[in-house]
Amino acid sequence: MAVPPLSPGKRHRWPYLLERSGRPEMREESIMRNSNKYEIADVKRATEGRWDTVFQALCPQLEAALACPGHHVDCPIHGGKEDFRLDRGFKKRGTAICTCGNWDGFSLLKELNGWTLPEILEQIMGALGERAVEPLAPTKVAQPARPDAEKRDIRPTLRKRWQEALPLNRGEGRFIMASYLQFRGLPVKPMLALLEGEARVHPNLPYLEQGKVVGRYPTLLTLVRDAEGKPVTVHRTYLVRGADGIVQKAPVAKAKKLFPVVNGGEVSGGAIRLGAPSGGVLGIAEGIETALAVRAATGMVVWPVLSASLMGTFEPPEGLQEVVIWADRDLPDRKGRKAGQDAAKALQARLWEKGVKASVRIPNAPSTGEDKSVDWLMCT
Repeated sequence: MAVPPLSPGKRHRWPYLLERSGRPEMREESIMRNSNKYEIADVKRATEGRWDTVFQALCPQLEAALACPGHHVDCPIHGGKEDFRLDRGFKKRGTAICTCGNWDGFSLLKELNGWTLPEILEQIMGALGERAVEPLAPTKVAQPARPDAEKRDIRPTLRKRWQEALPLNRGEGRFIMASYLQFRGLPVKPMLALLEGEARVHPNLPYLEQGKVVGRYPTLLTLVRDAEGKPVTVHRTYLVRGADGIVQKAPVAKAKKLFPVVNGGEVSGGAIRLGAPSGGVLGIAEGIETALAVRAATGMVVWPVLSASLMGTFEPPEGLQEVVIWADRDLPDRKGRKAGQDAAKALQARLWEKGVKASVRIPNAPSTGEDKSVDWLMCT
């Protein structure tokens, strides 16, 4: 199915740039193809489903996170209180998420221990008992992790907050969300209808920093579903309503947050499901607002996956024939990496391997500043 055309009668500043509609070229840096003794592909196969064994052997800094996957603990990298967590499904790819970054297992070992890629591959094979290797000490010292409290079921909290929240089809909930959509330049009525079944607005949700309530804000609550469609947590977007009535993101350190995942749940592979795929085609994007912008401009059903790291884990629903990945146009980090685009290309390659046609769209718009990336919301 072809990508639907842009809505007639509207001025759009972006074309579909860098469409990758065919099978992507499988090119990797030489160090990723072959690293001394070990092929990266062989080590990836060996680690799938076994990252708990790897981390237990090589990363004592992750003790607290390993004890309660999906729950926040003190970050072993930057020391932030209750900022870090291993994904519920981390055993598959080693996925970890924090306010200071996102990683798969290989990049997390590098971040924690400072090893080179050949050293990482060798130590992994040793940890898995595949080879006899000389243990290697970390070359960097990470912040010590604080033992976390006993794992508790987050369901009562999620249920309470959801029941306190307001529906989007009437009253204050509709007014707040309509004002926010209008501020973001999105069509109000169709987007409210799209969000209605999966989102609510909490009128006064506490915002915590270092375990203390520092403010209360109206907050968009959105269901996050796993790869099978079961709700496993709730995403929060903290908002603020000014004296002029305009609603925008709250002026806090982290306006977008995830509640912990329910016991036994996995956010890895999942998404926020804004509508059912049409004609076997589905779009995905990082952010909620980006997904809404693409839907408004093209009519395509687009699911937000919330981050570049989670984009890499996305699992298409049964029967899907084509995925269009609406990637952000990221500026390179200090190491030259473009997280969103890299994740999109990696997912594209993985989907083709599964027999699902995949293409990547990247905005054709200049950055508005040295530290600004460009997403599709900015281009509509």
